[in-house]
Amino acid sequence: MALAISVAVLCLAALLAFRWVIDIPGRLAGGAAREARETASATARGLAEVGRSAASAIERVLLVRPRVVVGERTIAEQQVGVTKLVLVERDLVVTREMEHTFLRSTKRLSLRGRFRASAGFDLGEAFTVVVEDNRIVLAVPPPKTLTVELLDLEAEEDRDGLWNKVTPEDREVAARELLASARRKADETGLPSAAEDELRKRLADIVSAFPGKPVEIQVRAPERREPSGGGML
Repeated sequence: MALAISVAVLCLAALLAFRWVIDIPGRLAGGAAREARETASATARGLAEVGRSAASAIERVLLVRPRVVVGERTIAEQQVGVTKLVLVERDLVVTREMEHTFLRSTKRLSLRGRFRASAGFDLGEAFTVVVEDNRIVLAVPPPKTLTVELLDLEAEEDRDGLWNKVTPEDREVAARELLASARRKADETGLPSAAEDELRKRLADIVSAFPGKPVEIQVRAPERREPSGGGML
């Protein structure tokens, strides 16, 4: 009986030892997996803090909070209630001359308008800080002319023909076309490009403020649109 008990104990011990040896790779793999998960979690926390710091620095300069994305996860939403980021303004003077003849009776209308145009970024589109392993990307929509405000309007000529009269509708059409001309002039004189230059200038200190993880500004290309012709009296 004593011999049988001893043999049973030895067999049980051998079995436990065998199972322990066989399970070593599994324990090692499980430990490696846990360590990898902990490292990834710590890295994600670190990237999130970097993203929040970059977003805070941008907000201090532009007074607008961007959305922050780490990997595929949004860790901070874009500020709501702010729809436009205006960076530059410029005053423009635009003229519009119209002439129409009917049965040898000619009416003429010449308008001169002074406008204030502003350019910047439409924040209805994505304004996002994307944190990657080796860089921080600030993705912004294309710059554009945001507003064109009429400051002063003068009729330099408003003359009726004998029976071909300048009507209120003529003046309304001319004013609309004058406004469209002012918007085109703002674009043609490079106001949106000036807004992009101003953005890069304001963020110049932030771009180099994160050692080993520089900030890059990526501006999306504007959508191409077919030109539209103006109306005529």
